[in-house]
Amino acid sequence: ACELARLRKRIALRLAELDPAVVDAVLPSIPERGDLKPVEDRLDAILCAYMAAYWWRWGLERCFVFGSNEGGAIVTPRLAGAVRF
Repeated sequence: ACELARLRKRIALRLAELDPAVVDAVLPSIPERGDLKPVEDRLDAILCAYMAAYWWRWGLERCFVFGSNEGGAIVTPRLAGAVRF
């Protein structure tokens, strides 16, 4: 739970700093005990939704695409100065 709380805090801080920025994001709270899977799934969904917005905003200018339209693809952010494949 401690590491999940750390991840949640990092997500909350970074989303507001990115472009496009996400302000006032409502992130799930971390239960003190019990099943953490629902919280993990919601945080994962938030990151996936953000990556879709990032792709929409920046496209190939700031993203790598691994795969194809036919077989499926993964889009990841590209660090400034990273070499394109």
